[in-house]
Amino acid sequence: IRRPPRSTPSNSSAASDVYKRQLIWSLNSNYGIASTLSYFQAIASDWRYILKHLEVIKKITSDDINKISRKVFIPKNRTVAFIVKKKEK
Repeated sequence: IRRPPRSTPSNSSAASDVYKRQLIWSLNSNYGIASTLSYFQAIASDWRYILKHLEVIKKITSDDINKISRKVFIPKNRTVAFIVKKKEK
């Protein structure tokens, strides 16, 4: 990546909507409910955080995303891999 990806207000809003749909879908089964609640218990030390999490996600702006991406996507953090074919003997 030569330049950090740019986020726009419509991108961050769409990401929030996708997250909301995925969260609702995860609550579609007993397994999903147990998994989601235990995740929030482990991460936030309170399963009730699930109720606040969507509001926290909605408050993230495209400027916030761009600011973080400029800090993270720098050459020092880059991992490069090369695929090298073996020479046949």
